[in-house]
Amino acid sequence: MANYDEAIIAYNNSIRLNPDVGFVYYNRAITYYNKKDYKLALADALKAKEMNYSIDESLMKELKKS
Repeated sequence: MANYDEAIIAYNNSIRLNPDVGFVYYNRAITYYNKKDYKLALADALKAKEMNYSIDESLMKELKKS
């Protein structure tokens, strides 16, 4: 079973050390999505996209619906 909370802690630590890495925000967005925390998932996906990280448009549509 996936431990999403541990993954989020690891992503938070990574972001604290280097906040300019888009794929970390994207990975945390996917983790939030899997936890069904769509609001935080969307915020991180938008942040990753703002940093020019390629985001799957179907995921963005799904998050905006939720």
